[in-house]
This record gives sequence, structure tokens and C-alpha cells, in this order.
Amino acid sequence: MESVLGTAPPRPRQPIVRWYRTILALGLAAVLSAIVSCASENSGFEYLRLQVDGQPTLAITKKDVFIRGVVVYFHGADEDEFALTSDDARQSMTDHLVNAGFAVVASRAGGNAFTDPATLQNYRELGSMALQHYRIENMYFLAESQGSIAAINLLASSFTPVRGLAAIRPALDAGGEAGMWASQAGQGAPTLQKMTAPLALPAESLDGRSMRFYVNDDASPSESTRITEFEQRFGPTADISVVSCTDGGAESSCVQGEDIVKWFTALG
Repeated sequence: MESVLGTAPPRPRQPIVRWYRTILALGLAAVLSAIVSCASENSGFEYLRLQVDGQPTLAITKKDVFIRGVVVYFHGADEDEFALTSDDARQSMTDHLVNAGFAVVASRAGGNAFTDPATLQNYRELGSMALQHYRIENMYFLAESQGSIAAINLLASSFTPVRGLAAIRPALDAGGEAGMWASQAGQGAPTLQKMTAPLALPAESLDGRSMRFYVNDDASPSESTRITEFEQRFGPTADISVVSCTDGGAESSCVQGEDIVKWFTALG
């Protein structure tokens, strides 16, 4: 491990600690294996490498800081669980979250298999296991680009209550065929059976949800149109805010860790 505060963990070749165990997380069977807990005395951060549902994951927390919530990170195209620390902007975002007391967890989740139902299930198990591991109930979603497909689908499902979703340049019209939805007996809210494009979700599926989108101010007309369509479709019953990224359209300008922390904190 590097001794610099917030420096990303190396991709481990030889795990420092390795053991195997099987656990049950909120009724979901999952295998937790190849656990690696690596932390530098000087960094103050703790990194946990493990496998959930056969997918490599990474969890980052800060030592001696009360954990106030779990942030499940949904990576974008051509990325993996290490996207959290892949560049200065994302490293800064992760530092802000961890220093504020959030446990940030990410999964490889099948790589670019953004519309695969198995990806949705992997994130579901990751979130459930993180809540159990850190013994906390507050959960938040943080997604980038195509990762928003799974994040919004999971937000719209019957998964455990999520405080809110922050999405950076979200993909809203990508996904599989229209999802199959069915109301559970005695319940008005629908239950997701398969992945679907966020814009094709039933309007009532995001009732009462809080979402914050970070979008380049020079986004293409089609991207702007999709954001507007999403607001019109879900805005009447959901809390949706849009933050304009004004740094000359640079990709990193929408990675606003400080604002994300403030918004998550305001949600409680």
C-alpha cells in the first residue's frame, strides 16, 4: 500500500489475508471469498477485496470514523470495481465520501453487461451484504453513465429502501426489452422481473424516490431531451434535481464529490 492519504489500493497479486466462508445476507445466498483487508498506517483508509456472487468487489472505509451509510457505486463502460480510484477526479470523489463517513462499495458486475439481469442481482447482493457487514440501514446509490441502467432498475424494484441516487451523465434510454412487471398481491408497487431501459419503466415505479443527475451543460440535444423526458415522466411523484457541469464539457467536471456528499447528507 502507498502511504499517501487516499491513494488507491494496488490490484493484489498475493493477498495478505485469505480465508473462506459462506454467509446469508438478508435472505440472499452468496459466497464471500478471497477476502483481503489492506490498510496503510498512514493513509487512514481501509480497503476490503472480496467476491460477491462470483464477482470481484472493492469496499473502502476510513479507520476510526463512524460509518453513517453505505454507498453502492455502479461503474460505467469499460470499467470495473477499481473505477473508484481510477483517476484524480474519482479518487477525490471517493475521498470526500469516505472522509464523510460513508462506506463505498463497488463490483466488477460482469464488466459491460449492463442490461444482464445477473448484473442487477449482483448489485442487489452487494448492497445487502454491505448493509449486514457494516450493520447499518442507510443506503445510497452512485452511478456513472451505463451503470445508471442497473442503478435505476434496482431503485425501482422492491429492493431495500434507498435514500437516493446520484447519477453522473446517466444513460436513460439504454437497456433490454421492456421489462416485465407484475404487482404483488396486496401491494400497489410493481416488482421488477428483468432489466429495462430507465425511460421505459412504469411511471409509478419511482414514486417518492430522490435522484440527482450531473449532466454536461454542452450535452448533445438527444441527451438533453432524454433528461427532460425522464423529468416529465417521473418528476410529478419523484424528487429529481439536475446539476449542470460547466467545466468546458470535460468528462471529469461532472464527478463532483463534494456536492454528492452534501446531497447524501441532506437526505439523512
